Amino acid sequence: MSHESFWDFSLRLYRLPQVSDTCLTLQNVHGFDVNLLLFACWYGRSHGLMSSALLSDALQFSTQWSTEVVRPLRHARTWMKEALAQPQTLASQMTGAAELREKIKAAELRSEQLQQQALERLAQDGLGTPAPMSSRIDSPDRHARAVAHNLQKVREASAVTLTPALADLLQMLQEKALSR
Repeated sequence: MSHESFWDFSLRLYRLPQVSDTCLTLQNVHGFDVNLLLFACWYGRSHGLMSSALLSDALQFSTQWSTEVVRPLRHARTWMKEALAQPQTLASQMTGAAELREKIKAAELRSEQLQQQALERLAQDGLGTPAPMSSRIDSPDRHARAVAHNLQKVREASAVTLTPALADLLQMLQEKALSR
């Protein structure tokens, strides 16, 4: 399988039908860091099963990055969207507020790109245990098992209870991640 960067994989995946809505639901309803879920999918397709060490390092970095950088930008962007939509608010009457919101939106996207670059670097640094030669065979079935396993591990590490609705969302994400 040719190497596709994590960022390129995420952009391609996000453009597929249902994926953006699924990711927003996973983020806003279930509390996931979507970049970790996307990382689980990308890693499963590109490398196989994530080791516990890699998952731990990815979770630790992503939690801190998301808390300190991504979420504050997202909060400011969504607050401004609501404030700018109300004509009677002071924010909506401020010259340049809409332009500022667009800059915050761009900064949020860039912060997620940097997060993904860091996660890809973790993967490339070999923090995971090398897979046995028998599991390195490039096959769709191996990729499907790896993506499913990695998503399950991220869900468990994120302490999110598996419900039928969540299982459906994760299954859809897995299927889309495996499509070409």
